[in-house]
Formats: sequence, C-alpha cells, structure tokens
Amino acid sequence: MAKDLIIGVCSNFKYDDVKPWVKSSKDCGFEGDVVLITIDMPEEDNKRIEDDGVHVIRAKKQGNMMIHMERFFHIHNYLDNHPDYNWVISTDVRDVIFQRNPSEWLELLPYEIISSGEAIQIKNEAWNRGNIIKNFGEYFYEGIKENIVQCVGVLAGSPSYMKELAFFIYQMSGNRPGWVADQAAYN
Repeated sequence: MAKDLIIGVCSNFKYDDVKPWVKSSKDCGFEGDVVLITIDMPEEDNKRIEDDGVHVIRAKKQGNMMIHMERFFHIHNYLDNHPDYNWVISTDVRDVIFQRNPSEWLELLPYEIISSGEAIQIKNEAWNRGNIIKNFGEYFYEGIKENIVQCVGVLAGSPSYMKELAFFIYQMSGNRPGWVADQAAYN
C-alpha cells in the first residue's frame, strides 16, 4: 500500500519557525513521508530539520512571486516526480500543527480532495472578499460570494488532484494586482 505525504514549503525561515510543524508531524503518529521544501534557509537549520526525520529539499526561488503562491510550483513539481502516494497533505508550516494523525481521517472519506473551510461566507469576511475582488474582479466575486471561505493553507487529496490543484493555483496566482492571490485563486 502506498504511503501518505505531508508536504510544506518555506522561504527565509529558521528552524524555530518550523519546529512545531516538524515535531507535530512526527509526534502525531503519522507514518508516511514528511517533506519540507526550503528556499534560502540556513544550512544548519536544514540539517536540524533532517535530524528530526523530515526530508528537506533545497530549492531555488522562481522569479519574483511571493512564496505564498510560488509554493504551489514546488508542490506540483514534487508530485510530478513522486506520484506514488495514497494521500497528500499540503499545509502552511509556520502556523499549522498536527494534533492527530491526518491519515486516520483521510482513509474514512470518500472524496479525492479535502478542503478546510473557515466557517464564514466570502461576502462576510473583509480580507477574503477584498482579495478576491482585487485579484479577479466583481464579476467572479458575485459568483462565489455566498460560498464559505476555503483555506489554501490546509489541503489534502489524492496525488493527481493535488498536483493539478497546485498547478492551477500557481497559474491563477501569477500576474495578479493583489499582493497575495493564492487563497483568492483557490476560492
């Protein structure tokens, strides 16, 4: 049976910035692969993460896009070269911790992609509403304003869905007028 994957991307972080994510991914009982793609992280911090049992991939920055959006390029690239996972869990790394093994929940669900909602409609949350309007315009906002805000920082799905989702978020985030467009693109 294929293993599950937890994957994250960070840029210009130190070990202490990602330590809760690293430690909790190992301490929650997760038995799959944990991969952290790092950009411009000091080598001694990369080594500490590896010493904690996480596979570190040292990557290069791709142009001028903010890491919030560029991370999806790196996730897509990793999954393109490593498609043989059961589930892929992609998260932010500075503000996410694992309280339980995510594999236990995922194997119970009949879906190929899992999204985490923020329990508020887009029209009722100023940051997401403004971000969507700024990046995609009123027309597209009107079509989704009743939807619940979906968080791009915690995603899970089959490798093929996650690879394609990462591709589309990356492509839709580029060349936008907003300072960060990944969550707007995802919604």
